[in-house]
Amino acid sequence: MELEDFSSLTQALDKAFEHGLRMQSEEEAERTQAEVEKDKADYEAYIKALFIDQLRTEILDEQERNVSRVQQALEDYSDAVWESLQKGLRTDPRMPRSINYLERYHALQKIRDRSAVLERLKSTLDLASSIVQGDKDLHIQAALEEASQSYREILKGLEVLQISEADPVPEMDYELSDEDTQIYKDRYELGIAFDAFSRSYPWSDPQEEQDMRVKIQEIQNDRDSCSRLQAALRETRKELKKAQVRQAESVAEKQFILGELPCFTGQIIFKQEHNVQEIQELLELVYESFAIFSQIVRDNGIYAAFENEKSYGACKGRRSFHSRFMYDSYLDYRLDQQFDDIPYDVEEDKGGDSLETSIERMRAVNALPYDGLFEDEFTEHVHGFWYGFTKLMESINDLYSYDSRPFEHYRSELRVTCNAAIEDIASRMDSYQVRNLCLGIGRQQDLL
Repeated sequence: MELEDFSSLTQALDKAFEHGLRMQSEEEAERTQAEVEKDKADYEAYIKALFIDQLRTEILDEQERNVSRVQQALEDYSDAVWESLQKGLRTDPRMPRSINYLERYHALQKIRDRSAVLERLKSTLDLASSIVQGDKDLHIQAALEEASQSYREILKGLEVLQISEADPVPEMDYELSDEDTQIYKDRYELGIAFDAFSRSYPWSDPQEEQDMRVKIQEIQNDRDSCSRLQAALRETRKELKKAQVRQAESVAEKQFILGELPCFTGQIIFKQEHNVQEIQELLELVYESFAIFSQIVRDNGIYAAFENEKSYGACKGRRSFHSRFMYDSYLDYRLDQQFDDIPYDVEEDKGGDSLETSIERMRAVNALPYDGLFEDEFTEHVHGFWYGFTKLMESINDLYSYDSRPFEHYRSELRVTCNAAIEDIASRMDSYQVRNLCLGIGRQQDLL
């Protein structure tokens, strides 16, 4: 680009530069060579400033990605810790328990051994009995406070980790050997800088902006101008990369510190939803019904147990009963899988039978006669048992309720504290250190 052309471009850019060049007037037509050179230097300095802003944005984006990767690894570890603690809470006698009775029922249908079916039904009723009998031992607050202490201690266990050495082969800026590719890169990055400027500048006249973009295109088409400006950009990028390397070296082999983690101070609101004595009475009636049901199954075979199931015996899948059923807790309740309700031919009140009504119905069912092997009419007993079994399980699973939001708030507080604690050091790490740290957190997670 000739000096005359550059001078003309400078005149067109004057209006766009907030701190830019002076407006040219007719009296300034005869400008000295020194003035032209000064305008040229000022203009290039401004373009370099735009490039530096662009590079700063790139570096900040990279830092944000690094911080986000470490925080995500930490959150994944935190979630895994909580999942592990939940398993303990589900078997903790101080916590209310429930029974995955629908899953158990559908697993029973895959068994062809009547004795095994009755044995597992008996174990489910015994579990229900232990839950009802254990209501005096519930101490949810104490259990969650203990879990929160374990939570903190396990998270603090990550402080055994150290930041690795900085990347031994840091990625520095490169110069493309292919001239045309380099020219394209020059023009592209020059366009990015001007676009950033165009978006931030308060244009007063659409024509002014259009004139500016025409001049920008002229610059991008000028190989010498692009090369000169891009050389400055590459030099600046190298210096910034060196600064990043120095930052990474400054945190190398430092300990991964989470700092002081908050304690759980929330209060859990615990409520009993049903009368335990009524559930105990229903349990006894279901046990009585189960005795009759068991005799019917022994007398008439396995199909009598599921007389309520019209499709019993049909192939419904390959899910193994033994893989999950033997757990006498709600540890293996699969919330991600839906099971159909247990069918029974009992017409309930609108909205479902109350606990009192269920007790009355079971008394009536148990009063029905069953005369043994030669009794043909046993379906009412079968439907009655499954009705009582269902109502018992529903009542036990709904026996207690508690508001877990205080503990969820505590978990959120822990997450915020941990994220804030590692933000500064993670922002100084290079990608190599971030990768190694995330791998280290992953290995600790595998040990849970």
